[in-house]
Amino acid sequence: MRNILKEKVWVAIIVLSIFVSGLFISDIGHYFSIKHLLDVNKFLIDELIRTKMILADLTISITDSIQQVVDNNQLSAYWMQSVENRIKEVDYNKILNSSVVVACLTGEGSGTVIKKVENGFYVLTCNHVISDIAKLNKATGLDLGVSVGYPKYDKEGQSGGKVIYAAKIIKYDEKYDLALLKVNIDDESLTEIKLAEHSPLKGDVVYSVGNPLGLIRTVSKGIIANYEETNYVFDGTITFGNSGGGLFNKNGELIGVPASVLVYGGKEDFAPESGLGMAINLITIKKFLEGVEY
Repeated sequence: MRNILKEKVWVAIIVLSIFVSGLFISDIGHYFSIKHLLDVNKFLIDELIRTKMILADLTISITDSIQQVVDNNQLSAYWMQSVENRIKEVDYNKILNSSVVVACLTGEGSGTVIKKVENGFYVLTCNHVISDIAKLNKATGLDLGVSVGYPKYDKEGQSGGKVIYAAKIIKYDEKYDLALLKVNIDDESLTEIKLAEHSPLKGDVVYSVGNPLGLIRTVSKGIIANYEETNYVFDGTITFGNSGGGLFNKNGELIGVPASVLVYGGKEDFAPESGLGMAINLITIKKFLEGVEY
């Protein structure tokens, strides 16, 4: 800013000099020779040219400064939007009310309501959660189902028992480790969760909901840490009972199904957990659901 002021002062001096020269041009001939006059005029012309160049550079500098301000404002707006997206929290009621307990002969796991239809709803879970019933049905030709339920609470948040339904196994796949169940009873208290359109990126915030160690509808928060074949690696805490639950993005959309935990070595039942979970990814879920009318 100081440099700009100096240039303006210098321009004013030059203009004033030209003006004075014009007033007294007739008198100058009495005191100076023609050659001297030509030298003075040449000096003034050179100064005018230099001043014009200075003004042109000044104009360019001002234009660049204005553009820089505009660019900075646009960049600031972009980063502010990015920060808002990062700190935005999920609708917890939405994802919690989509979570159910899936129980069968050998234990319990978790599931997520992915579709509500007239007089019923569909639940997505892991194959290994219901595999004992699936194998029994395959071996015997029976069509046994599993139990699906969730806790009830009153207006004060006090426990009011559990709601339990019988669910039919619609489809299961050992390779994908996924299973689809159907309950033929309408339940308005449950929330339908949509599948996300896009897979998450590394660093994206995610939320896991499940029933670890019998703690029904437990939420953990983390980020996508890495990818591993058909799975996401994330650092939200999960353990036994989370299998088959939901992994959600900040919009409350389903992006994965927690299936296992990474351990340091040995059998999973005895090895210490690493704090990293594995979730079946969105692409695999969509492949599994292809061709299923629900």
